Amino acid sequence: MKKNLFLLAILSLMAATFVACTSDDDGGNDPGQGSEGVALPTPKFANMAQEIRFVEPVEASSDPKLGKYPPKMNAFFITEDGNVIFELEVADEADGTDQGETKKTFVDAPLKSFDGKNVVLDKNLGRITITEVTRAASVPVEVSMEVKNDIPGYSSVSFVVPDDAPVDAYRGSNPVQNSTPSVNNLCRTWTVLGSIIDLVGDVTVYKEFTGCNLKEICDEAIKHGATMTADERAQFNKSIRTVTVTKTGLFTLNYSDGTLDAADWKWTDSSMTAFTIKFRDDDMGNKFFDNDTKVDVAFKDDRCNLKCSTKITGDKNYNAVLTLQLKAAQ
Repeated sequence: MKKNLFLLAILSLMAATFVACTSDDDGGNDPGQGSEGVALPTPKFANMAQEIRFVEPVEASSDPKLGKYPPKMNAFFITEDGNVIFELEVADEADGTDQGETKKTFVDAPLKSFDGKNVVLDKNLGRITITEVTRAASVPVEVSMEVKNDIPGYSSVSFVVPDDAPVDAYRGSNPVQNSTPSVNNLCRTWTVLGSIIDLVGDVTVYKEFTGCNLKEICDEAIKHGATMTADERAQFNKSIRTVTVTKTGLFTLNYSDGTLDAADWKWTDSSMTAFTIKFRDDDMGNKFFDNDTKVDVAFKDDRCNLKCSTKITGDKNYNAVLTLQLKAAQ
């Protein structure tokens, strides 16, 4: 009997060891620590990623359909992986008849080619020419452009700056983050493979998901006692498809409905294992991903976990952790 129990104990230990090794090989819920020993391939446009910010916003081309207050372009970003993200300013009213308060919105377009000066967008969305005046970090540049953007509420909108009337802009060519292994690994576009919700306090739930369908996460939290307003629930009617982080300090959540939430990001300390975010518009983010969110970073192979932690206070008080399980897009 003792011999059988001993053999059973050995088999149980072997099974546990096998499960642990398998979980670790798959990345598990914690794919690593920092960037020590991790060197991801350099994204295609890493050395040319930059921000161009206009001194005066560029107004959309004249079109009666845009109403009295057409959208304006404040800036655009060329990302490490080869997308162009446009920062726009639009009127609260989608038909442009009432100026009201303006809000920022971000749209992206795939980049077909970039040689440091000529930006050609894929899918015939247009081109941009950037003329560098000097090699200093933040100096005036000249930009001529003709691009089309699909903006929620407006459909296709064109921004045109002809060659003979360039607009002064400022190039943020120096990264706001130094090129360390942590920065080089983090700054790229990531595909969301899975997500984990972990709520502890007046609301308690732990559940893993394939992908990151925010509605599923919202429904699970509500099922376990979380309370949300109609507006808060509406922010969950989409999925997070990809995440983009740039050396120029931009962090974006890219959703299944084609919209983006954009934030500024910065390291919490010199260890470069966590950063904080601040969204660029009050309407961005959600109950579990807001301006008080701290994001812990862990790498392993071509994987990354972003553990996003915040505190929920009100009629229910609890700690909320939403972990995004990512894989480098390229």
